[in-house]
Amino acid sequence: MEDEHVRPQKYSDLLEYLKTQFDGINKNFDDINKRFDDINKDINKRFDDINKDINKRFDDINKKLDLLVSLSPAAVMQQVEPVFVTSSLLEDKAVLEGGESTWSFLQRDDDGTLLAVGSVHCGLYYGSMHPTLAFVNLPQMVVDLGVEKIGFLEPNKIQNPIPYKHDVMLVRLKKKVSDMMLSGLPQKYQVPDSEKQFRHMAGMSNSGIVSGKNVVIIDGHYVFVEDFGEAGNSGTLMFGWDYNVDDAKPVGVYYGVFPVGDSKNGIHPRGVIVPLPNPNECTWFDPLLQTDANNNTFPTTLTIFDQKGIRICKIFHNENSDPASCVLEDGGLWPGVLLEFREEYEKLNYCGSMDTGSRRCK
Repeated sequence: MEDEHVRPQKYSDLLEYLKTQFDGINKNFDDINKRFDDINKDINKRFDDINKDINKRFDDINKKLDLLVSLSPAAVMQQVEPVFVTSSLLEDKAVLEGGESTWSFLQRDDDGTLLAVGSVHCGLYYGSMHPTLAFVNLPQMVVDLGVEKIGFLEPNKIQNPIPYKHDVMLVRLKKKVSDMMLSGLPQKYQVPDSEKQFRHMAGMSNSGIVSGKNVVIIDGHYVFVEDFGEAGNSGTLMFGWDYNVDDAKPVGVYYGVFPVGDSKNGIHPRGVIVPLPNPNECTWFDPLLQTDANNNTFPTTLTIFDQKGIRICKIFHNENSDPASCVLEDGGLWPGVLLEFREEYEKLNYCGSMDTGSRRCK
């Protein structure tokens, strides 16, 4: 009888012992699983750190590549795609001798008004001996779009020599962006920050790319170290940016080369850019319209002067274009419009011809 009572006791002890052992084994498995979880977390963290480092390196490489691309004038021009007026193929003299003036299109933010921007010394290539009349030489493409008004920044400052910061003119066209079939969408007109300096400048003219770097502001205009370009690219719309090409914005028109140093010593020429003016601060003039025989205020001749001296040229109405447009005969027919300046500007007799500046552009 004694043995029968001992066996169950030993059996229960065995079960308790086995249970204790199994609990210990399960706990060990739990510890092992926890260790595996910790190891996996550590491995995943290391992979995340490696991926972050790799991604950072790729980002740095991409930034460097973007920087290299942004420094390429050709890449900049592909990005901003300026819409400028192409010159006539018959402009042999300007091509052979240099000096094709460039006019570019911009659009106003508010109403889609189309503007053509260029240099005063290109538009007012001819001086007029008449106290209130001035012939504005414009490309035929601009004339055909209908000239509504022409704006100058402080017209009383337009005289020989003209200050750099006033050598920009705006032509407000009758056609709007929505009415035109252009090669691209013109950039929005923006008045640049008068204190903002840019690291890079680039623009596209009829002769090619104008570009440079290290831009500074002096007396209201930009001066930069010119890498590409020539003196005859006056009027080229220039874009400014620091590092990222996506930030390139139209800031002004190219004037020409700023005389500095001695080119024989390997010094790069300095280019001059005239900032885009605030249109609301410009003085706007209406083209002189054709009048009937009873009120013949439109002259048939105009006494002009330029590098060739003083002479009388015939003026014709451009019957195939806008009624306000005309052509000036001077060994050829040069398109444009006549402006009638008010009395306060009667002494304006500026002649834009210059030794290194732009020639007339049809």
